[in-house]
Amino acid sequence: MSLLELHRGTTVLEELAPLWLALFTHHQQIEPALDYQAPELSWSLRRAEYKNWLTDPRAFVVLARDDVGRAVGYALTVVHDGPDDTWTVGDCGEVKTLSVAPQARGRGLGTALLDAVDVELERIGIADLQIMAIAANRDALRFYSRRGLTPRAVLLSRYRSAGQL
Repeated sequence: MSLLELHRGTTVLEELAPLWLALFTHHQQIEPALDYQAPELSWSLRRAEYKNWLTDPRAFVVLARDDVGRAVGYALTVVHDGPDDTWTVGDCGEVKTLSVAPQARGRGLGTALLDAVDVELERIGIADLQIMAIAANRDALRFYSRRGLTPRAVLLSRYRSAGQL
């Protein structure tokens, strides 16, 4: 079983790069019709978002390490202030990224990471949670459904760069 660590701030950012790129590659495999950023640019843009999100003291990263200390998964979570303008929710946690290294998948690590997210959100008094998944990622959708998450909104897109006019 992996060791889970809770981090606030940006101290672990560089350890997340290979895990972000593994997720990025996974997304390309499950939704190949879209045009993707170059991997280096993708990480650079995501890293900048992480730096911004992690300035909020309620934001956190749950990092999983294997037996030799390598980062093998993470869940980066932010908190949105409530109340929502539509639904009767208060402050809401959002898992911005859940990534598990390919060699560590299928061993319950995603479950352990989200369990740790739930514990930390409960500790800071937040009951509501949201996460976005690519529509074609049926495995992720089933996984989140088993955790009690259900679709509440659908993001529709038209990406002209992908030949959609």
